[in-house]
Amino acid sequence: LKFRVFSGGELAPLAEAPAPGRWRPRPAMADQPIQGPPIQLAHRHVFGLKADVHSNVQFAEEHQVIYPAGHDTILYSSDTKTQKHFPGHEEAVAITALAISQNKRWLAVAEKRQDHASVTILDLVTSKKRKSLSFRDADPSYDVREFKCLAFSSENKYLLTQGGLSPTDPMKHWILIYWTWDKQRPVAAHGVSDRKFAAINGVSFNPTDSQQVTVIG
Repeated sequence: LKFRVFSGGELAPLAEAPAPGRWRPRPAMADQPIQGPPIQLAHRHVFGLKADVHSNVQFAEEHQVIYPAGHDTILYSSDTKTQKHFPGHEEAVAITALAISQNKRWLAVAEKRQDHASVTILDLVTSKKRKSLSFRDADPSYDVREFKCLAFSSENKYLLTQGGLSPTDPMKHWILIYWTWDKQRPVAAHGVSDRKFAAINGVSFNPTDSQQVTVIG
């Protein structure tokens, strides 16, 4: 430090000027607005796999695989190493099951919400949502909170959704619902478990006759 001598022998320090090229902090400019375009966030890459989803890995095209990660469903292209993201419904608690149609165009995503279950049909060609199915809208007497598994028919026209345990009515456990999904209309619903309400682990259509279905438990 450098000092200046005053009368009476007192010393007062002088501020030392910074050396040439030395960084000097600028004063805060709180009153000045931030310049530049607004910041926008978008999905770039989602890591991980949700392992507790029924049929959680599906193949679309030769180099495309579909899987759930968190609340998103991911379409991953292995040749370009890119992802398409299909976000879940904002009220959804979790994704519970996936199914893809025989023509590889339609993807069904089952989601569990706080008070009911729903299925979203996605168009893999346009990457847009096609339909949303909820059995609560068709028959409120059935308290279906979760769809355990799904299946498309061979002609891609029908969809099976397998409900789980009913929290309000034991006689309505494990309800199998048969949909004309393009019209968002359930054709039939029936309990398919035994008297002990054993779990159902899979459903499928007869590939040559969509009027016949199979449940596995």
